[in-house]
Amino acid sequence: MLIFVNEVPVHLRTPDDLPALPGTYHQSIYAHAPLPTQLTGHALVQVANAAALVQTMQLVQQQAPAVGLQSLTIMLPYGLNALKALSTYYTHMDAAGGVVQYQNQLLLIERLGKWDLPKGKLEGQETPEVGGQREVEEECGITAQVQYLICCTWHTYVQRGQAVLKRTYWYAMQAQSAAGLTPQTEEDITQALFMGPEQVQQAMQNTYASIRYVLRCFNERAKS
Repeated sequence: MLIFVNEVPVHLRTPDDLPALPGTYHQSIYAHAPLPTQLTGHALVQVANAAALVQTMQLVQQQAPAVGLQSLTIMLPYGLNALKALSTYYTHMDAAGGVVQYQNQLLLIERLGKWDLPKGKLEGQETPEVGGQREVEEECGITAQVQYLICCTWHTYVQRGQAVLKRTYWYAMQAQSAAGLTPQTEEDITQALFMGPEQVQQAMQNTYASIRYVLRCFNERAKS
């Protein structure tokens, strides 16, 4: 499981799927050892139980972005249900969004000064596919047809003092037309543009780590 926390990729793994080699990690903290005040570089933390997992996630959540932590791998004990453990600290939320294609271009939006993909919280009992299509239409003013599920991402944030763990379903979509393309300004979206490969590459210099991950998954799927 991969969770983005403060722009840091946090991998939750069991010992069976830990792809570690000697020297892979700059910092290693093993079960029952005290956590440092800050994690740095590519770090590995082995947790003994649910409480230690939550404590480690809290440390990363509270650690200011860009202080030197590049990635974190948390080694879970066998049998630990990570989502159940995290539910004691985080409120769970589901969302959906789309990587929308039109004439070999991709749809990106600019929101709060960063490039992003159209997405949003699911409403009521709607399915992720329906919610993703609705968000594209609401945020960009166009309709798009779902083709396939690309991946799911998880990321955390704090809203009104509450820590939230959001799962977002990402779908490849196809637009039949760019007519009506309009940014939803009430959602702080200032631009909605179809971009060619070079423009997308440039936009990815000013986006979120989770969005870069989604587009990597999309490109890998497109090549297969």
